[in-house]
Amino acid sequence: MHDFPPSWWPLTNYGLGGLPIFLMFVVATLLVFSIRVRGAKWECVARTALLVGLPPVMVLWVDLSRPSVLQPLRGPMISALLLMLILIALQAAMRTLRKYREAGNSWESVGRLALIGLCCGFLLPVVFQPSSGASGPPAAMRTQCKNNLKQIGLALHNYHDVNSMFPIAVQPKFDRSWRVTVLPFLDQAPLYERYNHDATWEHPDNAPLAGVVVQTLDCPARPFRLDDHDRFLSAYSAVTGPGTAFGDREYVKINAFTDGLANTLMVAETCGKPIVWTRPKDVSTATDEPEINAPGDALHESNGVMSSYHFGGAQVLLGDGSVRFIGEQLEPELLRQLMTRDGNSHGEPRTPDFF
Repeated sequence: MHDFPPSWWPLTNYGLGGLPIFLMFVVATLLVFSIRVRGAKWECVARTALLVGLPPVMVLWVDLSRPSVLQPLRGPMISALLLMLILIALQAAMRTLRKYREAGNSWESVGRLALIGLCCGFLLPVVFQPSSGASGPPAAMRTQCKNNLKQIGLALHNYHDVNSMFPIAVQPKFDRSWRVTVLPFLDQAPLYERYNHDATWEHPDNAPLAGVVVQTLDCPARPFRLDDHDRFLSAYSAVTGPGTAFGDREYVKINAFTDGLANTLMVAETCGKPIVWTRPKDVSTATDEPEINAPGDALHESNGVMSSYHFGGAQVLLGDGSVRFIGEQLEPELLRQLMTRDGNSHGEPRTPDFF
């Protein structure tokens, strides 16, 4: 199982713990400074640094930009490669330090050199952290994500005003997703008209639309937005299942929310679910774990009903159109109740204080 979201240094998801990864950079930096202290040219230092540090950095870079590129090499092979690099760097560093000590340098000098390497080892993962799809400060990205969910909520209520009911999660005819249904209410009428409503989402007429990036369905905090086939993945999914706001293939009206609109979840962040935005698929209370940011079977995936790259939890859209942030510590039973529109027969407010 892989943690979601991946740790700040994603190489730890390949089977090696955080300490060996950290040690690899420490000994690499130690080796570089040892060579330089012994009088080597900076050219030699640069070559050594590239030899030891470039492979794992490139693995990280490729993984963040396209998580599935290295799928055939994941697991034991990558773990073995990193372990080999650690052993090589350790052996070279110890040999250099031994020769440095035999040349007449004091243990104090050796310790000072090791301390420099240790400090630089802390900095290397930060300096070489590759850029990803996410851009901007965390607070700004969270605000943009919140605004996206508010627009989705407004679109759902405008659809209800026109049709006297909320859209069904999956249209029975050709299984059209609700995300396609509400496009006209998201100022995407031209895109809606391009969609062939008499064909499946994978039909040649509709397949090209899967690659269109709909900004309202994109969370800026996630590191990638496209799959291996350059199809746009939705950051948000409807909460489906018996008794939910989207029902179980049934149309739902406002008067069906006996718990109150403000106490019922409709749409949630699901960045850990690789769902193409035109695909008629969402999260379900019947099949997904009632957890937030639960571990997943693959890197950058989550088995939980909600998953987000915002620290500590995920943002959700409530039935009244408001957007709240739910912390990961929310109890599964309370989360189950919040995902249903009629789970509390007395209609008492169930919204937790830390929403």
